[in-house]
Amino acid sequence: MRRYIIYFFASFTYIYANTIEYFSYEDNKSVPYIDSFELRYKNQNLICYPTQIIRKKTKKDLVSFSCIKKDIPIEYIPQEQQVSYKEQQGRDETKKLKLQIKDKENIGMIYKVDIPLSETNSKWRKKSIAKHQLNNTYYIKYLQWMLPAKFYISIRPQISNTQDNKSLKLRDNGSRAGFFYYYIFDNGWELTTQYEATIDWHDVSSFINLSTQSNTTRRLSYISISYDNYTILAGKYWSAYYDIAQYTDMFMAYGALSSGAFNNKSDGSYSGTGRADYLIQFHIDDIKYDATFQIQTKHKGAKELDSRYRYGISASYQYTFDNNIKLGSAFAFGKFEKITPYMKTVGINGDDISWIGGISYTKKRYKLNTTISYTKNHMCDNEGVYFDGYGVELYMHYDYNTQFRIAGGYNYLKPKYNYQHKSAYKISDTILSLQYTFNASNFDDMIYMEISIPNGNLANQTKPNTSISIGFRYLISL
Repeated sequence: MRRYIIYFFASFTYIYANTIEYFSYEDNKSVPYIDSFELRYKNQNLICYPTQIIRKKTKKDLVSFSCIKKDIPIEYIPQEQQVSYKEQQGRDETKKLKLQIKDKENIGMIYKVDIPLSETNSKWRKKSIAKHQLNNTYYIKYLQWMLPAKFYISIRPQISNTQDNKSLKLRDNGSRAGFFYYYIFDNGWELTTQYEATIDWHDVSSFINLSTQSNTTRRLSYISISYDNYTILAGKYWSAYYDIAQYTDMFMAYGALSSGAFNNKSDGSYSGTGRADYLIQFHIDDIKYDATFQIQTKHKGAKELDSRYRYGISASYQYTFDNNIKLGSAFAFGKFEKITPYMKTVGINGDDISWIGGISYTKKRYKLNTTISYTKNHMCDNEGVYFDGYGVELYMHYDYNTQFRIAGGYNYLKPKYNYQHKSAYKISDTILSLQYTFNASNFDDMIYMEISIPNGNLANQTKPNTSISIGFRYLISL
């Protein structure tokens, strides 16, 4: 019995000591001056930089080192010290993802090793301990590069008032996840593919639904080949029309009601003005200008219409001046197979046509963007009646510092004479937004409060209620 008691207390002491060791804490304050060191691992010259101290209650403090390729150009070391990637829309978001993958490939593998603080004065001991840990895969804490790809999920919960102003509702506000692959061949050709879908927390299986019945869930799904400044793309992607409409689609919860990009409460996939589906797209991207031309093959129209699109075409052109001004224009044309009697009853008397022009001005902390559009047989009111009309959108923001932003804007849409409800329906919304980002100048991770103050009318001549949203965004990217 005595032997068992001794064994029990010895085991308890061992478990207790290891538990205390496990429940250590990290000191993220500046690391005392500790020299970096170099070593060779897997035929690569690595250099290891101290990143943080891990304080142990047993006083056996550790220093974490991140080891990366020695020959990385200085602009890649380390990534968190680079100028943060600004928030982007549409095609610019694709460019941002490509830049991030290029950074990953230039950095290569990043290994993390933990070395006792008492051993950090000896370069030989640091190197010996690091090699031992690297040769034991258990100690490789993370691997930042495995293949030229990114997996990401953007969580976007939002609380907003209901239309009748009687209650608050927790909304998803477009949480999304995706896979992005980008490979550069030795001859300079580039291959890109991406799949992104909205996450429905009540039906996660819809995330991988590739059918044409799930366009509102499947946001992007395409493959493209690029060489130099030229790109050919096929699938579902941001349209040529959206190249211009994106100028003012920068609010968190409201806006983008008047440009024609997202008509008929859709993502613009059928009309080819938002995230266009069934497309083949050709894009030229130069320093001063870029141009896009796209064709949509034969496809169905909006679910409530009884006619298909025979084809769709769209094009855009943008030019950037030296004084931070960018001008652009675009059009989209959708040819219906036929104009049915039902389509005439809801106001459609011809093919789907949209025009848009825009201007963007950016200088340091300021941004001012505006678009003007004209659409025919494209936009509809809250009762589903189509009309021809003019739209104006305005977006502007001021960055008080690298984390706090004030934004405001305006959406206006007015039907022309052929509208069945005459002059009743009109959009006239003022939008105000306060935004705070957790990472300097990177509005992927943020909280915000946004308000939309309507001064227009619904089709029945009643006025919409003021809408208020408080939301949160957080991006997880691997």
